[in-house]
Amino acid sequence: MLCRDCHKAQATVFLKAAINNKVTEMHLCAACALKRSERHAGEHEPAGLGPMGGFVKELLPSERRQLACGECGLKYAEFRESGRLGCPSCYRYFGTQLRELLARIHGSCSHAGRRYRDTLSGLSDRERAEKMAALRAALKVAVEREDFEAAARLRDEVRELENGR
Repeated sequence: MLCRDCHKAQATVFLKAAINNKVTEMHLCAACALKRSERHAGEHEPAGLGPMGGFVKELLPSERRQLACGECGLKYAEFRESGRLGCPSCYRYFGTQLRELLARIHGSCSHAGRRYRDTLSGLSDRERAEKMAALRAALKVAVEREDFEAAARLRDEVRELENGR
């Protein structure tokens, strides 16, 4: 559906107001909704957005409020288009949005797969304790099943973690 005002852009703001028992619908693009809210600020007429103007401003993306990396200047909208971050600092600046995105895509935002041996030294204390508990439980199961090869491998992994490698 096209914007009621400019008849060019796709309508993304849909407002329905009941004034004096008369229902008025407005279908506007983001730019026209913002213009209309600024032009009719404080008015309570069907032509303007009246008290809804502030609400509409909060919903619309604003260049001033758009999140950007402080190091490379990449905007979050640009990342969403390209799928690539500009620098390592982008992970810090877009941390909240990236966690939400990963949770939506993968169902979780924490890594649960294998790691290279080099990265075991980079584990936090909590991750190290969780990994140690999981390995010991798997070791106990392997011994109970009399799978001594797997038990030996698991024992070695526990020792590596204990030694901090």
